[in-house]
Amino acid sequence: MELRLSKLEIRALGALCTREYVAKELAEALAVTKPSVSYLLKSLENKRLIAVERNGKEKKISLSHASHAQAFRQLQSARSGTHPEKWLSGAALDLLTIAAVPGGITLFLLKIESKNEEATIYRTLSKLASAGVISRSKGKITISDPLVFEFVDAYADNLHFKMLEPLNESNNFSLRIRKRILIRTDSKKLPNNFTETGLNRLISEGLEALKTDYSDYYVNLDGLKREPILEEAFIHALLLTSAQQGQNKPLLAVFLSKNRNKLDSIRLSLYAEWYSFGLDLKSTLNELQQAVGYSEKIVSYA
Repeated sequence: MELRLSKLEIRALGALCTREYVAKELAEALAVTKPSVSYLLKSLENKRLIAVERNGKEKKISLSHASHAQAFRQLQSARSGTHPEKWLSGAALDLLTIAAVPGGITLFLLKIESKNEEATIYRTLSKLASAGVISRSKGKITISDPLVFEFVDAYADNLHFKMLEPLNESNNFSLRIRKRILIRTDSKKLPNNFTETGLNRLISEGLEALKTDYSDYYVNLDGLKREPILEEAFIHALLLTSAQQGQNKPLLAVFLSKNRNKLDSIRLSLYAEWYSFGLDLKSTLNELQQAVGYSEKIVSYA
């Protein structure tokens, strides 16, 4: 799983924040074997946290210039005395990615979005709180250290963009909401873990609309394939549409009107709240529902 750092990876990154190493020197500095350091370098390079310059059999390793690697450098400089490997390893990156939103996240939603067991979640949150990384107020967990927030957000963005690389030759629009990624693309070659959602899913459920060259997909930073339920797919369509100047809102209003008996209004409201992304989706959903209700009243009086 890429949304995770081991204690050894964090120690290696800490060492690389101060200087370059050749592989043999790094193995000695970390007190690990050559096979262990080779596996370590492969993992960190895959996560784009390090740059490896190969000169024959020798490898020169340095911290990557990528934004998440440089954010780690700042974090390491500010928190070196707290031994980040003790609290940033294991499940911490997963939980912090979910919590890295303005205003924080509820424990309920954090447990839903994390793939970790409840005992692991509580144990990790306790470590993060003891390290002064998170705080809990008004029922929400927030990242209290801005440098931790910056690193976690940059790390998740890097993983987001990496997942879109198979679509690089296509026209794409995407949004990341915590660990969830929504994509509108004209690509016909998609990774197996991409699931159809949004307008495409609604069309398959009876949305009256002409099929365009673009399709909507969902993927999670965990990389696990998951099929959104109908209400969630509707909110995905609403979010992508709202982020793109709302050109498909009339279509969504028609679908909402024709499928009111299929859609659970409580679930719609809940997903609208969960997927808020700088947009008040709940208000937008309410406006659509009120417009549909008003339209139906006019028809009934006609």
